[in-house]
Amino acid sequence: MKISLDDFPYDDLALLGMPKERVLNLDSRNVTALMQGRMTGVLPLEVRKENRAFLLDAKLQLNKLNDKIEIAIFPVRKKIDNSQFRFSENELLKLYAGQIVQKNFEGKRFFFQLDRETFNVFRAKASDITTPFDMDSKTRERLLSGNFIEVQTEKGLRRVKLDFFTPNRFVFDDDKLNLRYYGSHFQDTELYNANTLKYNLKDSDMQRLLDGQRTNIVELENGQKGKIGLHRDETGRVLMQFYPVKNSINNDIHLDAERFQKLQRGETVTTDIDGKIFVVQLDNETNEVLRKQLAHIDISRIRGLEVGNADRERLLAGQSIMLKNDKTGESVAVRIHLNNENGLEIKDDKYKLKAIYSAGEKSNRVLESIFPNQVDRDSFVSRNLLNKVDLDNTARVAFDLKQRIDYDFHHVGYAGVLQTDRNLAELHDFILGQQSPVNGIKR
Repeated sequence: MKISLDDFPYDDLALLGMPKERVLNLDSRNVTALMQGRMTGVLPLEVRKENRAFLLDAKLQLNKLNDKIEIAIFPVRKKIDNSQFRFSENELLKLYAGQIVQKNFEGKRFFFQLDRETFNVFRAKASDITTPFDMDSKTRERLLSGNFIEVQTEKGLRRVKLDFFTPNRFVFDDDKLNLRYYGSHFQDTELYNANTLKYNLKDSDMQRLLDGQRTNIVELENGQKGKIGLHRDETGRVLMQFYPVKNSINNDIHLDAERFQKLQRGETVTTDIDGKIFVVQLDNETNEVLRKQLAHIDISRIRGLEVGNADRERLLAGQSIMLKNDKTGESVAVRIHLNNENGLEIKDDKYKLKAIYSAGEKSNRVLESIFPNQVDRDSFVSRNLLNKVDLDNTARVAFDLKQRIDYDFHHVGYAGVLQTDRNLAELHDFILGQQSPVNGIKR
């Protein structure tokens, strides 16, 4: 299915706080998703009723039915609404782990899949699941169980699996979309308020921004090069800032000769600025002298683990330290890195989970390379509740969960607002009460 930009229901979208200008200024991935009948990423919507505005985070999808374009809305929920399908505890665990669940419902065989970003459950009747591939009954059952199967196509032998988030209800392994995640410091909804189109950012750089890191070097249309970072102002608003590449190092904080030479060698130094102790590093890609007040870098406890005086001194000298949680067996590598929002680079299970799910079908091989020791490997799998058979999917779920936990840690009382059924009842009543001209909107 292909929907042209000219056919978008702009009047209906405007009623959701998405006027035409904003729709066209979405990043290219979301615009493409709308054109192809797929779900967008999570978008901040604003619905008005009787001079009142109701805010909602949701995904949108355009469906073409009888030459008419309708809008489907998928609000972000706090958890699965189990009032209709009554999934068992085991079935819920499978859904949360990203697996396809089959269940008899209303006397017919259905298959269910969870969108882990919004906690909406999608279903498809077995008789309605068709593919353009020839397969025997055994292979079809493997496909319906959520497994990859190999099929012959014009492009050669390719792996394919069910995916109810796409119009075709299946997706090729080499066409899988990179899913967005909740960042450690920022939500992807906050990036839409920033001018991401201006910088034409790659997916990897978007994720770095969400995790409170600066991007890699980007080049603007005028040829200027630099890095981009996000930060919050005193009101909590997210701002995007460009850090240009400089021709030389500007010692505007007046480091003495010894400290300045250490800085040029890539070492971390501390200095007194206006009576306050600052940690200083050099970004050798941009020649920017990075500085952050020591009191704003929490190196007393990291991931709940105490940092001793000796490790503290090593951190301030620019060295990495290794901490281990004796209760879980998790090892955490830490160093000061001022290109990060919190001034620290922390490599723990989260980074390892990301490497594993990114490896796809090679996930088990990557797991073994990260943990050559069988005992360490089994401990990692156990504490992250990973499924060895479906390792890449369960690693993706575990990574996503750790991202949300990190975000909650940095924004107490804020993330909970974004991850609840915010004003869902009001939105539902609003849409049900609408007649013309918004009868194209459905829920």
